[in-house]
Amino acid sequence: MLYRYSKGNFAEGLIHSKRQDFRQGRHYWRDYEAARTAGKALLFTFVRHPEKRAVSAFSNIFAEKANHVTQHHLAPLVSRGFDDAKPFSENFAIFLDYVEESLALDPEYTDKHFRPQKRVIALDAFTYGFIGRMENYVADLKEAFALAGQADYLTDEVLGRRFNPSGSAREQLDAGLRRRLETIYAEDYETFGY
Repeated sequence: MLYRYSKGNFAEGLIHSKRQDFRQGRHYWRDYEAARTAGKALLFTFVRHPEKRAVSAFSNIFAEKANHVTQHHLAPLVSRGFDDAKPFSENFAIFLDYVEESLALDPEYTDKHFRPQKRVIALDAFTYGFIGRMENYVADLKEAFALAGQADYLTDEVLGRRFNPSGSAREQLDAGLRRRLETIYAEDYETFGY
């Protein structure tokens, strides 16, 4: 969507890959730091309910093996007992063990898919003009664009295009797994009011 806003058309291919025609993310922060510090841009981001985010990451990376980071994390999970033949809850508990170990080693170098969102968006370093929720995506995106003075940009055509949509959680977590998530991601639950 932001690619279309700046370039006039939707991106071809994967938008999250490194692109010469669209600099995004922390690797290119110097490219847009001047606009941010001069007050010429609205700094906004979106967060997701920690439970839905964790289940989605687990499903995408380990259950479906559909993410490029699977190659980096699958062997460590298997060494901890992960097995496709095991029930979801057992494998998810192993995943949470892995996340806890990673965060204990170094929370800033833990994979961004598992790192608390407060850290991913560097909330301690940046002041955001707006933080939306994925659960209210369309309404919150409209609010962000309105705050940026671009309320008319979000037409039905723009809002109707979805790239990389995440499925809804297919598995329900039991109370024990839910408590573990609430402990692991306590800073996200508290910071973002989940």
